[in-house]
Amino acid sequence: ERIVEALRISRHIKQLRVIMFNKVKLAGKEVNLQKVHEALELPVILVRGRPWSSEGREGTKAEGLQKVRITVGQTRRTVYVKPIGIDVETARKILENASIRKGFPEPLRVARLAAKAANSLR
Repeated sequence: ERIVEALRISRHIKQLRVIMFNKVKLAGKEVNLQKVHEALELPVILVRGRPWSSEGREGTKAEGLQKVRITVGQTRRTVYVKPIGIDVETARKILENASIRKGFPEPLRVARLAAKAANSLR
């Protein structure tokens, strides 16, 4: 998959400890999260605010999601995760440590902002 190759050639690959996704489809193609985990030998976490995906015409329930309560400061939030290569409790701890506001992981928030900025330049 392209995402695996992009990460492999990155000079930052050795700094990665986990890969997070908030969608199973990128650029219209479904990402095989298990293959990403196996190819890069890193844990993968799919994080959703809802148990379903709105990526298609109809909202479909993403398979394998587990409900998790995370605490960030005084805020408790329910998210749905699919951890690959780690257990649910470890995924919960990673999400709590990576979240600054409202229980949403900061790496995913920054990636979304960067993608929006890149799209606005087109």
